[in-house]
Amino acid sequence: MRYKISTPQIIEICDGNKLALSFIEMKYVMGMGALTFLMTRNIPDIVNFTDTIFNYLDVIIFRSKETIPDTNLILDKVRQLETCEFPNKDKMTQLLKNIPKDNLLIGECHGDFTLSNMIFTDKIVYLIDFLDTFIESPLLDIIKLRQDTKHLWTRFLSNSKNCRELITLKYIDDLIKTKYNNIIQTEWYKYLSIMNYVRIYPYISSNEEIKFIKTCLEDYT
Repeated sequence: MRYKISTPQIIEICDGNKLALSFIEMKYVMGMGALTFLMTRNIPDIVNFTDTIFNYLDVIIFRSKETIPDTNLILDKVRQLETCEFPNKDKMTQLLKNIPKDNLLIGECHGDFTLSNMIFTDKIVYLIDFLDTFIESPLLDIIKLRQDTKHLWTRFLSNSKNCRELITLKYIDDLIKTKYNNIIQTEWYKYLSIMNYVRIYPYISSNEEIKFIKTCLEDYT
């Protein structure tokens, strides 16, 4: 039986102004993080989780529409990145200026669909920290999920050495590759993957993190 996907109850929405940030106050959820879930749950629970995630992705893909996206929105984001400093900046920004000519699935998405933005309970997976992205596409959610299952970003940040966790993440990633292979093989998937990892650069500082992101980018460049 699949888990239910939900979000914590919203208690208050505070609109910001020029002097303050907007924020949403949500009900506290008692649950566990993704890595703890993967280390402690049995095989049926893992299967139920992957079925739940795939059902979510299938729904947003079904609701999406293939169309040529607004390239101005994309180029605006590339120009913003040009103001930041990161390794191989000239090469990366040049790649990002070469926008694919194919249609892209445009539709709703979480925006930061990583394992670290999921809270696990016995029956519900709560999603938190939705991100307002420069373009709305379910491809971004697949890319963000594989940031953890393929490239092991959350595992890297937690400095985990658990072998069972690693095996489970590889198992989940193999399922993702099989199920969404037609999407993963597109030029848009490659392009948005590059955009994803370049956008992380301004928020990291350690040499280890920089090296990690450079290694991720090598898969797409």
